[in-house]
Amino acid sequence: MGSPAWEDLSEFLDPDEFGQRARLFRGEQEIGEVLGIYDNPTERKELGDFTLDETGPRFLCAEPAGLQARRGDVLDLDGVKLDVVQNPRRDGTGFVVLELAEEAGSHVAL
Repeated sequence: MGSPAWEDLSEFLDPDEFGQRARLFRGEQEIGEVLGIYDNPTERKELGDFTLDETGPRFLCAEPAGLQARRGDVLDLDGVKLDVVQNPRRDGTGFVVLELAEEAGSHVAL
């Protein structure tokens, strides 16, 4: 099954409209910028009678940019650093899901 032919995912993921800009790092090296949608891990998704509990934060982005990520990379969302905990997963629609976790030591304990 091939991916649907979207006209231009960058229009949908435009940070001035609906998306969010993030930077992807491998070690100290910046791999590139990724446009996507950050998904809050505390929300429950209800689709009719089906409910999905998310187990952690995710970033949904377009395939070409998202596929450059690797497990162990760091995604920087406006200064909030999140670890990429799995290699990118295609969702079959032209998007890639990056499973994330809070980076160790990136927050201040209260």
